[in-house]
Amino acid sequence: MRPADDARLVPTAHGDVACWRWGAGDGPVAACIHGWGGRAAQWAPAIDALVGRGWRVVACDAPGHGASDGADAALPAFRDGLLAAIDAFAVRPAALVGHSMGGLATLAAAPLLAERDASHARTVRLVSIGAPAAVHRPFDRFVARHRPTAAQLAAMRARFAARWGEPFDAFETEALAARCVAAGAVPALTVLHAVDDDQVPVAEAGYLASLWPGATLDLVESGGHVALLRDPAFVARVVAAATGG
Repeated sequence: MRPADDARLVPTAHGDVACWRWGAGDGPVAACIHGWGGRAAQWAPAIDALVGRGWRVVACDAPGHGASDGADAALPAFRDGLLAAIDAFAVRPAALVGHSMGGLATLAAAPLLAERDASHARTVRLVSIGAPAAVHRPFDRFVARHRPTAAQLAAMRARFAARWGEPFDAFETEALAARCVAAGAVPALTVLHAVDDDQVPVAEAGYLASLWPGATLDLVESGGHVALLRDPAFVARVVAAATGG
């Protein structure tokens, strides 16, 4: 991985988050967030490609991952890690790129950017790679597997809300899109997914695209869930989606 041009440890409510920036000058910025169990180094091929095109890249290790502190690795922590990287380097990102859980984190960050500055957020491109369609989808699969009682299910949702500081439903894709609509800024979304993804079923991609106004769906035949991040052809598609061509 190429050496970063700047590195910072940023305090957040979830612990200190390790953030990096690559690329010089005043080129457009892509902000990247990895998935569950990942780290910023997974973006190395995309960073090389973007910097080679004159872009800058900011990324972080999400709380509880890699060089970051914290034991809270829930969705709000991923979102806040992404925003910490953006704010640490005082950049206005042209693209937010997320893999797996990081894909949901980009959607969760979108309304906050829209509410900060709608005129800027309208120009932002979101790129979601191998992500679930909505936060309730993996939760529902867990429920179907373990069959909690109604009381247990209500208690689980209450604990999510208490731990996250926000209602579980506030992170649903439709609710996030609705907030962007209300703010007058819905960033364009490209949904990238491998047909042979064995961790997040490819059906999630089509459903996600249907939930976000104007989303574009781009499927590849192979690459699985993680290996595709190292595939040059796939990285080229990520770069095209992030840069707009």
